[in-house]
Amino acid sequence: MLPSLAAAVAILCAGGWWVVTHRLPPADHPPSLVAPRLPEELDTAAERSAFRALNWRMLDANLAQKVALVGLVCIDFAQILPGSTMTPLDTVVSVGVLLVVNSAVGLALARRSRSIERTALAFLAVCGLNALTVAAASLLSRHFHLDHALFFVLLISLIVVLYDRYRPVRDLRMARAGAVTA
Repeated sequence: MLPSLAAAVAILCAGGWWVVTHRLPPADHPPSLVAPRLPEELDTAAERSAFRALNWRMLDANLAQKVALVGLVCIDFAQILPGSTMTPLDTVVSVGVLLVVNSAVGLALARRSRSIERTALAFLAVCGLNALTVAAASLLSRHFHLDHALFFVLLISLIVVLYDRYRPVRDLRMARAGAVTA
């Protein structure tokens, strides 16, 4: 059994190598362990915030993408955490409400040219906003339980801060790549 398994793994590796070298298009850039520098136009939080204020809307594809991404991650964790009674629909609705609040506050601040340069401070600010929102939701509903809420606040805050900070950089790089290929 072991020699057959080793042969199958070797054949799969050789086939994968052939597909990578002969069938895929050439790489855009060589492999690197260091991230490329931020574009000069978006190398500060204020510039990324201005980009968001100019190009993002309250209800747009960015919000839908965040709800889908964070909703799926939170569904996974809600299923894993012991004692969690949230259904997937409850999880997505709760995450969606929290993300709409985050999006509204974030865009309002971006449109007023307000930004926090340090990522750690931005994370703490979003954590505070999300903790207040969760606390208000727990007061409004008897069905809302605070079990695991702090974990989800931290998880959602981390994803939102990183998404909002670096999605403009990706958008700019993709626009440049599209302009180069066109």
